[in-house]
Amino acid sequence: MDDDFNTPKALAGLFELISAINTFVNQTEQTIGKSALEKVTTAAHALVYDIFGLRPMTEDAGQHLDGVMQLIIDLRQQARNEKNWTISDTIRDRLADLNIIIKDGKEGSEWSLN
Repeated sequence: MDDDFNTPKALAGLFELISAINTFVNQTEQTIGKSALEKVTTAAHALVYDIFGLRPMTEDAGQHLDGVMQLIIDLRQQARNEKNWTISDTIRDRLADLNIIIKDGKEGSEWSLN
């Protein structure tokens, strides 16, 4: 399965299915039947959660992410205290590449998603 599973193609198929459903609903000016909607929802859920293994972000995951980011901020601050500007700037710049912004202030550094 490692070599045969084409995730981008599977995701494209899912988006095509959703597009087709929206087109059907718009063209017929009707709502999709409850039974059909339940079947599509179940199939999409199975594809996204069971096959792709994706999960919605939970509060617990958010706390873990905040803890990881605090560790990174602490390491960056240590580099700044040691006047290791190369490491400090690299951490900031690489996070920025991931759309994570570090803001330095009087109270310390904070992070946010851009």
